[in-house]
Order: sequence, then structure tokens, then C-alpha cells
Amino acid sequence: PPPPPGVTPEQFREGYMASMEDILARTAAAVKSIEGRGGRVVFVRCPSSGQVREIERNTAPREGFWNRILAETGAPGVHFEDHESLRGFTCPEWSHLTAEDAVRFTAALLPLLDEALAGS
Repeated sequence: PPPPPGVTPEQFREGYMASMEDILARTAAAVKSIEGRGGRVVFVRCPSSGQVREIERNTAPREGFWNRILAETGAPGVHFEDHESLRGFTCPEWSHLTAEDAVRFTAALLPLLDEALAGS
């Protein structure tokens, strides 16, 4: 979205980046807390498509957010674009699967979660 009135694009981007840094720091602390209590964390990047995926690529590119969150938390992740079995889903309104596709996606995801947990 465009910056609000009275905010320059540069100010808006700086605020956005500060917000992302805060999210990363809070997420890393939450993962550490969960793991400190014996829990395990796996991040899952579910499918998106169409205009939503394009916006995501532009505002939160994989290198700047997904890759960083895995690196900074040390937790494993399963990204839909990395696995043939998770690719090819089209979200009717660009960010949610149909009920039928959600069942197929979940069935394909479960073995990948097991694999991620076995490697962590």
C-alpha cells in the first residue's frame, strides 16, 4: 500500500523495516522459550499465489525474511516452493487453499514435517 498522508516513501520503508526487525527479534525469543521448555519448532510457509504472492515477493523477499528467520532462530522450515509435492496449488483468492487442496497439502506436508523434526 502507499504510505499514509504526510509520510514519505523512505519513512514508510524505514518503519516497515523496523517492524520486520522487531518481528524477527520477538520470534527468535519465542522459539528460544519454546525450545527451553522442551518444545520443537518448524516454520511452514504455506502457498500463496497471484497478486498476494507478488506483493510478498516485493515487500518481504525470501532472502530478507524467511531465510533470516530460519537463520536467526535455528529452527528448520518447510517452504512450499522448495518441495514438488507442495507446489502447484492455486489459491482462489490468492492466500488460502480450497478445502480440498488443504487436505492434499496437509497430507503432502506431514512427511516433510517429520523429516524436518528428525534433522533438528
